[in-house]
Amino acid sequence: WSSDVCSSDLDIPALVGSAGGVAVLSTDVFESIRKDLPPSYGQAGAFSIVLVIVVALLLMLQARLIRHAERFQTISGKGFRARGLDIGKWRWAAGAWIAFMLFIIVVLPLVMVLFVSLSPFYDGVRAEAFSRLTFESYALVAKSKSFREAIGNSLVLGAATATFVCALTAGGAWLAAR
Repeated sequence: WSSDVCSSDLDIPALVGSAGGVAVLSTDVFESIRKDLPPSYGQAGAFSIVLVIVVALLLMLQARLIRHAERFQTISGKGFRARGLDIGKWRWAAGAWIAFMLFIIVVLPLVMVLFVSLSPFYDGVRAEAFSRLTFESYALVAKSKSFREAIGNSLVLGAATATFVCALTAGGAWLAAR
C-alpha cells in the first residue's frame, strides 16, 4: 500500500487489517478495483452501494435512538441564542444554490456509482450503455464469502470503536468533573 493510493479512510483498515487477514468493506471496494485487469468497477460500485445502504440504515437507527435527545441538552450559563439572518428577496436564490450544491455534491456522485455498479464494464455514460445495465455485480457480491466477512468485520469494528470512544469520553468527563 502506498500512501498516494490510499485515502485517509482506507489507510488504517488496509494496513492493520491486511496484515491480519481481516477485510472490511472499504478495503474490499479498493481490492475489487485493484486485483483484476480490467478493473471490476461494477463490483466496486456494488460494494459501494451496499456500503451506502448499510450506513443509511445505521443513520436511521441512530436518528431513532436520539429522537428525544433534547431532554438531555446541556444548559449553558451564557445568554447566547442562535438567530436567523433575514436575506429577504435572496432567499429563493440561496435555496436554489443550496439545492444545486446538494445535487452536485451528493446526488450526482451516488447516481454515478449506482450506474457504474449496474454496468458490466465502464465506458462512459452513453445511451447504449443503458441497454447493458445488469444486476450481475450485485449477485456476485451477494455470493461472495469475503463480502459477508467484510460486513461483519465492519460492524464489529464500528461498534468496538464507538464503545471504546464512549468509554474514553466518559472517563475523561468523570475526571474533568472530579
